Amino acid sequence: MDNGEKNALLTFLEAQRASILAIIDGLDIEALTTVVLPSGWTPLGLLEHLGYAERHWFQEIATGSAEPLAWPDDDHMPLTPRLPSVVFAFYRA
Repeated sequence: MDNGEKNALLTFLEAQRASILAIIDGLDIEALTTVVLPSGWTPLGLLEHLGYAERHWFQEIATGSAEPLAWPDDDHMPLTPRLPSVVFAFYRA
């Protein structure tokens, strides 16, 4: 991948991150943890899932810059038992 492709991918990824965060910005804990889709996903659960997926594909696979991270071994997916502050910090990292 040349620098132009890499920069285009990073620009797209940053726009997607900003979009996701803008969509859920200002939601209170009730809204973040309320199931809003027939699949059972909550906004917070989806954000956590995106954080794990991005870390796996971009940090572990594409760039090799991170060690593999175990996905949560709990029965809460597509929900999450973690606090919004924890999930937001994980996603931003």
